[in-house]
Amino acid sequence: GIYWIFAFLSFGTTTLVGYHHGAQDFRACGETYLHALFLALLGGVAVACAGLLFANPLYSLMGAEAPVINEGVPYFRIYIASAPFTFIFFASVGFFRGIQNTRTPMMIAFLISGTHLLLDYGLIYGNFGFPRLGIRGAAVAAWIAQFFGAAACLWIFFFSPSMGVYKVAKWRISLTEMRPLFRIGGDLAIRTGALR
Repeated sequence: GIYWIFAFLSFGTTTLVGYHHGAQDFRACGETYLHALFLALLGGVAVACAGLLFANPLYSLMGAEAPVINEGVPYFRIYIASAPFTFIFFASVGFFRGIQNTRTPMMIAFLISGTHLLLDYGLIYGNFGFPRLGIRGAAVAAWIAQFFGAAACLWIFFFSPSMGVYKVAKWRISLTEMRPLFRIGGDLAIRTGALR
C-alpha cells in the first residue's frame, strides 16, 4: 500500500517534466528530476527506517501468528530496506516518460525483473553456487535487483551523453521548485490511498 502511494513520484514527475519538455525548457526537466530524486531518497529512507523499526508490531497488527512473524519479519526487513532504490526508480520512470523516452525505463524494468528472477532461483534454492537462504533469499534478490535498477537510472542520467541537455549546472534543492511536485503528488497520493 505504501509503495502504491509513492507511485506519485512517477506520475507527478511525468506531468511536470512533460510540461517543461513541451516548452523546450530542458534545464527545468533536469531540475524537476533532481527534486523528484531528493523526495524519493527522503521518502525511501523514511519508509525503510519505519519498516525496520516497526516490522514486528506491523505483523502483529495484521493478525500474523508466531510462525508467520518468525519467517516474515526478517524477509520484510531486508525487502523494505530497498525502498530508496524502488522510489528512485519510480522518479526515474517519471522523468524518462516526461522526456518521451519510454524505451529506457522498459529496458531497466527488464533488468530489474531478470536480475530478480535469476537471484531468486539462486538464493532461495541455493543454485549457481549461492547459499540456500529460503525466503530471506527472495528478499536479498529483491534488494539487489532494485539496487541495480536505481543505479542504472542514475548512471544513464548522470553519465549518458544523450542526457547532456538535461544536466543542471548547480545542485540546489528549492522548496519553491518542489511545491508543484508536492501539490500533484499529494493529490495522487490521496487518490491512490483511497483506491487501496
